[in-house]
Amino acid sequence: MPLKEFILITPVIEAASVFKALETAISSVAIQQSIGQTNSQQKR
Repeated sequence: MPLKEFILITPVIEAASVFKALETAISSVAIQQSIGQTNSQQKR
């Protein structure tokens, strides 16, 4: 059985767009609460 050739591409999505989409789907309050609950050192 012959193998299929796969071509890998690297998507180009700006981080700001990803964060905005997340904030649209999940409220900023919920994001801040989750960060607080995980004791993360990251800041928004």
